[in-house]
Amino acid sequence: PYPPPDALNSTEDEATRRTNQLRLLTGYIIDMEERTQQFKEKHGKHINWIEVRLEELNLRDRVEMFLSRLFLRPTEATWRLLGVKCNEKLQEKAVVSHAGPNLEECEIVINKYICDSELLGIKLPNLPHLSEFGK
Repeated sequence: PYPPPDALNSTEDEATRRTNQLRLLTGYIIDMEERTQQFKEKHGKHINWIEVRLEELNLRDRVEMFLSRLFLRPTEATWRLLGVKCNEKLQEKAVVSHAGPNLEECEIVINKYICDSELLGIKLPNLPHLSEFGK
């Protein structure tokens, strides 16, 4: 339901491919957020939600707080994992020569994605996380 990454730009240079990948990622994230919101609305009364950001799982005090809310205690193995990148595709990613997008680039892509969606008549879900974008 979201605009394809090349809906308004058909050139295939490196900058466009990079932007298209960011647009695909933006659509994926919006879709995940919408599904989470729908699930919460449907089942939220029966589930205790614990909101946690990925970056918080690299902070000792946040990990302790998160685990305590799950009635779990961290072990020494927990602390050994703190800050360790665990990703099965880490080697493949190391081959990629360019750095990932910075926050400013992401904000530009998200704003453009929202504007392009509106131009194409595509209604994006009403997500609290998107309220600051597209203005």
